[in-house]
Amino acid sequence: MAPRKNNETGTVRPQDPKKTSGKQKQKQKQQPAQRAARPVTYLPGATLVPSLPECSRHYASALINPWDTVAGVCIPAGMFSMNSLKHKSYIRGQFQLGTTGFGYISVTPRTSNNQTVLTATTSASVFASGTAPNAATGLTTLTSASLPYALADFSVSGARDIRARIVAFGIRVKYVGPLMNRNGVALPYLDADCNDTATETFDYVSSLQYVEPKRIGDADWDCACCYAGPIDPTQVDFTNQTNPIVSGGGAPMMILIKGVAGDTYEFDYCQHSEYIGNIGGRTKSHSDPSSFAAVTSAAQEVVADRAFEPSKMKSFAEKIYTKLSENLPKVVSTVGKYAIPIGAAALGLLSGNPYVGLSAQAIGQSSVKMLTH
Repeated sequence: MAPRKNNETGTVRPQDPKKTSGKQKQKQKQQPAQRAARPVTYLPGATLVPSLPECSRHYASALINPWDTVAGVCIPAGMFSMNSLKHKSYIRGQFQLGTTGFGYISVTPRTSNNQTVLTATTSASVFASGTAPNAATGLTTLTSASLPYALADFSVSGARDIRARIVAFGIRVKYVGPLMNRNGVALPYLDADCNDTATETFDYVSSLQYVEPKRIGDADWDCACCYAGPIDPTQVDFTNQTNPIVSGGGAPMMILIKGVAGDTYEFDYCQHSEYIGNIGGRTKSHSDPSSFAAVTSAAQEVVADRAFEPSKMKSFAEKIYTKLSENLPKVVSTVGKYAIPIGAAALGLLSGNPYVGLSAQAIGQSSVKMLTH
């Protein structure tokens, strides 16, 4: 803007810096105000907050709680991922304790819809504390009719040449008889080596250190048991064997119950499976070997101490958190006086938010910077 003249003397008067024209004001409004950068201070010795990629987080969630995990889970193992059909199936119903007050329900996970998956006692069953499950009488069996393919579809010479693998599965039970008769104890049991449990009696299972007895009536679902992930490379391979968990077939999981003869229990079995072959509906899968190793290793540590089921979510998440932390590089952090509680941060792994449980103030003051080596 040109200097302004004094009308009386003709001298040039400097422009008042406080006064601006309309055009200048408009230009100033269009330009955002420059904010001074906050000074950053770093504290040495901190570590990055571990996180799980979405696919691995989905997989971990399916292992510990297959019922509440949405369909679409894959196993993030290996260096290469294969598009697959991802399926979630259920079997629901009731079974009874036998004439002596003992009963059980066993799981033979299958990828076909016309083979036995569940075997359970009835009110007419003869089954005692020292009786092997395969020696009990009066049993009932169920298939998983909601699975998409029958045994014939897995034929190598068939047109479809379908192969499959089991991602996760679990069974839970609850007493549904008269409340005044509600009593007893249940033993959730997954064989540590995924072997057949057909010859393992109530007395034997109850003596195992890692089997955690559950008192009937203590929760919404009295007892649950989940598959803790593969312990053998063949269990993550796609195969035309419809029982890929137990070599040679068999039931690696069962829930044994001691109560009153004829007591009725409701069961809820859930399974996540993957299929490949000449089929439609296949979706993208992911490969994440390092996270997969952390998840499965943590699961095996949990099941070595106690039953692997939804109530162990916190312990499972903390073990994953620890294993991921061991492989993280050292960084510096502006976390300041705020510390991230391991329990809150670990649970954040499975929620997808590494800052779950932290205050907004702590999150706002947190940042990380990698050290150069």
